[in-house]
Amino acid sequence: MTDPSLPASGSAIIGTGHYRPDHVLTNIDLESMVETSDEWIRRRTGIEERHIAAESETVAQMATHAARAALEDADIDPSEITQVIVATCSDEERSPSAAGRVAQALGLSAPPPSTSAPPAPASATPWPSPTRASVPGPPGRRS
Repeated sequence: MTDPSLPASGSAIIGTGHYRPDHVLTNIDLESMVETSDEWIRRRTGIEERHIAAESETVAQMATHAARAALEDADIDPSEITQVIVATCSDEERSPSAAGRVAQALGLSAPPPSTSAPPAPASATPWPSPTRASVPGPPGRRS
């Protein structure tokens, strides 16, 4: 459980979790699939086996399993989470992000707006909309 007497600024890792898919592929299994050997793989990589996600298993589902384990390890309720970060280079979709899908699976809602951030200055203006004159056309053509 988080300590309410501590300041509410900054971030801390208070729990960890992991998930490994059930299907295991060993070096011996690979020997029957490609020209290699357990000894060759082990000597060069140190790898003895790898866990392979099921065809229907997504990055977000695996991250959700790990997140639930981390919540249990930290002994906190999902409602106490204000941010979800998922780092992956193998997500199946660009949008919504894996982090958004994990947050949804955990039943999280967006945190309330921060009251500690200063308001935007009055001089701040939104980005200008592109106009025909400000968007260059292909080279050699006049617009």
